[in-house]
Amino acid sequence: MDVARRELRLLAPAALLISLIATGLVVTTNGLVPNPLHIALMIIACGAYGAMLVAEPRWGGLSIRVVAISTLVTAVVAIIVVPRFTGDLWSYAMYGRMLGVHHMSPWTHAPTDVPHDPLLHLVARTWRHTPSVYGPAFTLVSGSAARVLGTSVVATRVFYQALAAMVLGAGGWLVWRETRSAPAVAFLTVHPLVIMFLVNGGRNDIMVGVAMLAAVVLVARRRVGAAGVVAALGALVKITGVVGIAALFVTMVARGERRAAYRMLRVAGVVFGVAYLVAGTAALFAPMQTAGALYSDGSAWSSLSLVGVALPGTHLALALLAVVVLVVIVRHARSRSSTAVAAALGMLSLAAAYTLPGYAAWGLPAAALDHRGRVARILAAAGVVFIVTYEIVQHPFSGVIGSALHTLATVGGPLAVLALVVLLLRTPTPRTQEHLMPVAQLPTLLQQPSAP
Repeated sequence: MDVARRELRLLAPAALLISLIATGLVVTTNGLVPNPLHIALMIIACGAYGAMLVAEPRWGGLSIRVVAISTLVTAVVAIIVVPRFTGDLWSYAMYGRMLGVHHMSPWTHAPTDVPHDPLLHLVARTWRHTPSVYGPAFTLVSGSAARVLGTSVVATRVFYQALAAMVLGAGGWLVWRETRSAPAVAFLTVHPLVIMFLVNGGRNDIMVGVAMLAAVVLVARRRVGAAGVVAALGALVKITGVVGIAALFVTMVARGERRAAYRMLRVAGVVFGVAYLVAGTAALFAPMQTAGALYSDGSAWSSLSLVGVALPGTHLALALLAVVVLVVIVRHARSRSSTAVAAALGMLSLAAAYTLPGYAAWGLPAAALDHRGRVARILAAAGVVFIVTYEIVQHPFSGVIGSALHTLATVGGPLAVLALVVLLLRTPTPRTQEHLMPVAQLPTLLQQPSAP
């Protein structure tokens, strides 16, 4: 019996290592091996990650040393390799050069307005004519980096990849500090999406997610002013972080912490407002005029075309998205702050008309604090669905299997995302350990803060 138990305890560590090895191979061989092999490696990576999540609660076996070392090695590999899943970091660099080198607003000008810039050819053609959709804080970092890095392609891409890796490391450290759980850290850092799209791709979505995680932790430690600053900085990377602030505020009010909630909100509002006062209103509305006005093939909205229903106007889709996110925020007012923030940001990424794999990172860090909960598992599954759908579509191949996989991605992908939206809406919302006020009282409580 003891021998069998020891063997079972090896399942989760083995699954973790298989997932990371397969993920590393996907990153290093993308575009260099036949598409069927690439898809097979990706499925192995995602399947092993899922097996780790299933095996760990039953038999344990994960240690923080194994998780940390394995993640570090894989992240280093992802930084060494040229980005092969997304080229967004070149847009980051270009907008930074527009601000820091060419001294023009990236929110009112497009990259093509500097046609002789040496990095312009690296920006995806779709986005060369598009003003920036990123917040002032991140653009300031990009602009400062551009002045130091110059036109070096290698230094530029390593900077953004290393920045994403360091933010991920900070997120893993925060999760470990709060939970002392190696599986909770692995939930975040081992996810194939994180290594492939966030670290190798150098995407800034991880900054939004970790900022919201830090805000949740700071609120739990009664440092609400600092939480407001950090949460605002996350929203100043991408405006989607505002949803996390709203969810955090509502849970604080529901716990009866009205003074702290309003203080957090005031601080966040001041930081946010000052930043956009300096950057200009164009920086605030640019995201809604670009990504907010588009549909992506992998979104849940694509499932409408499967039944012959035309896609609604983007303004209507945006309004419905706002309603769905608000419903989730209110339903999770009685949940833990980490769960509420993860659920709200997760719904934003799942139900948006325009959504990409990297968007799953908005909610994953906060979800790691309750990694065995239903919301966390839904968000982990969302990341897997996004990358499987995206990679199969991007790596087609002929034959019966290739055709079946393509159908699975184009038809099953949006339907799976839609199913996850429904599951997240129907997620039970148990009370936290704190004494909570009835959700029905929230409208009254939100009208004014308590007296000092």
